[in-house]
Amino acid sequence: MEQVKDHEHSQSQTVHWLIFIFLTVLLSTQQLDAGIYQWVDENGVKHYSNKSPVKDRNVKILFDEYQHDEIAHLIRVKTDQEIIDALTEENIKEEQQASVEEQKKLEE
Repeated sequence: MEQVKDHEHSQSQTVHWLIFIFLTVLLSTQQLDAGIYQWVDENGVKHYSNKSPVKDRNVKILFDEYQHDEIAHLIRVKTDQEIIDALTEENIKEEQQASVEEQKKLEE
């Protein structure tokens, strides 16, 4: 019976980790909106930043900022939420099923 509980707990943890990883990736990609700049200072030190340095420096833009598309963002958020809701619902059903099976075993 403990093996069943451990297996159920393991499945539950796996789903939670998948949701966590999914959200982490989703949120981290939003940070890519900013431009990334590279420049060398007067001491020859190479710098990187998401903020443009003083105008008179020789700045190389590694990643340029792009225009935020609010509609596309809302669609992504809606789709992501639907995925999260489906995973959560699936997890709840699995936990309920496991609970029912455990209860049946206890009654036997």
